[in-house]
Amino acid sequence: MEIIVVKYHRGLGTPGQIKTVTAGYAQNFLIPKGLAVPATPANRAHWRARADHTAKVQQQAVAAAQQAAKKLRTATVTITAPANDHGTLFAAVSVSRIVAALAAQEIIVQPADIQLSAPIKHTGEYPVGYRLVSGEQGSFRISIMAQP
Repeated sequence: MEIIVVKYHRGLGTPGQIKTVTAGYAQNFLIPKGLAVPATPANRAHWRARADHTAKVQQQAVAAAQQAAKKLRTATVTITAPANDHGTLFAAVSVSRIVAALAAQEIIVQPADIQLSAPIKHTGEYPVGYRLVSGEQGSFRISIMAQP
């Protein structure tokens, strides 16, 4: 019996793959557990359309990441935060705060794209690395200033 894999199952395959399995395995285990559906023409068309949609979304994400990479190459981000007289911040600057500062400059990235070894806890300038979905990687400068 031919089935279309819906969820990953060890030894079965990845979602969207068409596999041939025994009828008993399909009817008694895979289909009731929601791991597969029969490979009918309607199900094949549905999974083909789903794969096309996924590919289109991935292409859009890569295009957006390439645009963000162009902006990140020349970006200098300034964040002001409360700090004591010695330059120690009261609250560390985390990845989410950096992403928000980039978004204010119309540079849209995901928190997972930013590579920060540890939260920033002192004022000053720091290099921040990034690795985008498109495969682009590099770094930009971030300047942490004490709030007046």
